[in-house]
Amino acid sequence: MIIGNDFGGKNVKVWDVIEGPYSVKDVVPDAPSDLPEDLHFNLCKVEKDGEIEDIELFFDDFNSAYEMVKYFKSNIEPLEIEHEIEHGH
Repeated sequence: MIIGNDFGGKNVKVWDVIEGPYSVKDVVPDAPSDLPEDLHFNLCKVEKDGEIEDIELFFDDFNSAYEMVKYFKSNIEPLEIEHEIEHGH
């Protein structure tokens, strides 16, 4: 599940995973201790308001982040992310 990304109440399209998944605890060793233990992120090419941006998308575990990587290995269609994702990080 994608968590913690604020898209201003709008849906966005993910066009590709540039890098990832990365463990937040490995990349940011001094990350706050209240973060989920298995928090991971992908750096993604995202369309928001008609503009393409590189955005880090956070996931509650490695497997969720890796599912997106696997999707783009065999698909060129974007993934649409609805704004009703879990917020908090």
